Amino acid sequence: MKINRILIIVLLNVLLFFNIFTACNKNTDKNLSIDLSSSSNLAISKKWVVINTAYAAFRSSYSENARIEAPGRLGDVYCIEGHHITKDNENWYLFDKGWLSSSSIIIFDNKLQAEYAAKNLKNK
Repeated sequence: MKINRILIIVLLNVLLFFNIFTACNKNTDKNLSIDLSSSSNLAISKKWVVINTAYAAFRSSYSENARIEAPGRLGDVYCIEGHHITKDNENWYLFDKGWLSSSSIIIFDNKLQAEYAAKNLKNK
């Protein structure tokens, strides 16, 4: 009886020993991949805006008198590419379509915030 008990304990220890070492080696041939594509939506290095007027005119320069390059609509989301303050202390922001005055946009820290605000603006 005592020998059976010792034999069972030894067998359990051997199984536990092999289980520990084989468990660490099972996944060595698999590559771990992490999808970080959506993390760019949270990047704080870029600012994002939502157009908060029914219509906004992207301009060729930071002036109301500059040529209109493209239209913008309520709820459109854009990434800020540049910034300029005029002599009159008016803020203008550069986008891929042109310049917009700060009076027609709301600025956000990341794309997800801007998209959420845009959704709420469009549903009003």
